[in-house]
Amino acid sequence: AFKVKGAKAGDKVAVNWADNTGDKNAAEATIG
Repeated sequence: AFKVKGAKAGDKVAVNWADNTGDKNAAEATIG
């Protein structure tokens, strides 16, 4: 789990990452 500073309910948070094996992924979550 993670916390987002300054986020309000209904805000969308997008996260993109690439790990050291070259795998990439993305996630989008809506703060409840």
